[in-house]
Amino acid sequence: MARERRFLVADLHAGRRVELTPDEAHHLLHVLRLHEGDTVALFDGMGRAARASVARISGVTVELDVGSPLPANESSLEITLAVAVPKGDTMSLIVQKLTELGVTKIQPLVSDNSEMPPDAIVKRISRWQRVALQAAKQCGRSRLPSIEPPKSFGELACRDALVLTPGAPPLNEPVSSPTVLVGPEGGWSEAELHVSDERDLSVFGLGPRTLRTETAAIAATTLLQWLGGDFR
Repeated sequence: MARERRFLVADLHAGRRVELTPDEAHHLLHVLRLHEGDTVALFDGMGRAARASVARISGVTVELDVGSPLPANESSLEITLAVAVPKGDTMSLIVQKLTELGVTKIQPLVSDNSEMPPDAIVKRISRWQRVALQAAKQCGRSRLPSIEPPKSFGELACRDALVLTPGAPPLNEPVSSPTVLVGPEGGWSEAELHVSDERDLSVFGLGPRTLRTETAAIAATTLLQWLGGDFR
């Protein structure tokens, strides 16, 4: 079965005609080589999706007529994943997979043992947003996860946070609108563990093995979706 051809638009209302951005028009014209009359799917990145037909192509301009609504394909569970950004381009993989798994917000986390400084993280956010867009198209989401500016452990260690901690008991019950903190491969610092204890944060583990950051982020999201999200 062919994958649905999906495009992002800013304004999505049935019965209206919309114009694709230059990047989306280029993809339709020169990558997919579609023509007037072809049917596609549109989504607005905020949770709405609809059928559409290519109504007019003029040079590099593509206009589409918006048709009937499509399922949003969004999770019932709003998950925020705060991840200590690993070195290299591993964060792109994390963003891709968390988008596919239905995460609502991806929060780059700066830990005491982080491998990437805040200024380097800020420079990569636009790239991760592009990765999220492509992943949303591939998996059929209608909402783009937000990718936030970096924050420290202390800024994110709120009362409702869940701190992934090796050796901690497993998570067995659903959690409403969870914010999960996933640390660096060097682990949380003593100061961060002290903050966690001082603020009486909830901690949980993912078994006896030491997981890489990307594995932990994906596994934690999968567990949350299985307990209380759209895997049930």
